[in-house]
Amino acid sequence: MARGLKGSGLAKFRDMNQDQLERLSQQLQKQQTQSDLHQNHANQLMDIYDSVQVSDGESAMAWRNRDQLRSNLQHLQSLQMQQMALSKAEHRRIQQHVLNQNVRVKSLDTVLEKRRKTALQKERRIEQAMNDEIGAQRHTINKLNAQVLR
Repeated sequence: MARGLKGSGLAKFRDMNQDQLERLSQQLQKQQTQSDLHQNHANQLMDIYDSVQVSDGESAMAWRNRDQLRSNLQHLQSLQMQQMALSKAEHRRIQQHVLNQNVRVKSLDTVLEKRRKTALQKERRIEQAMNDEIGAQRHTINKLNAQVLR
């Protein structure tokens, strides 16, 4: 739609906003991938934590080592959950920017469409006025020709 009014500064501005929308959409997709990755890492840490159980009959040193490993895994899982929360917050922020940018582009599309329709109506009015003028001139010429022929 904006391509038809290419010379227009508003059309160029709309195209710039469309490009920004596309960049934000790509950024949103990357952020979603990163959020999914953080979720997968958190799930893997949880699975590892669950698989490292202290067994009866282990030596005190083995028991302490497993307990320390589980404690470290819990800490890593906590850090991973924080990363995931930050990633999701960033995702929501980018998503809001995408929505705002989409509204901006659609608004510019609406303005450009209204301008295109207005220009088309003006062109039609000018064309109609020219046709009316030609018709009036023909009518006058026909009248004059009829008087001359009498």
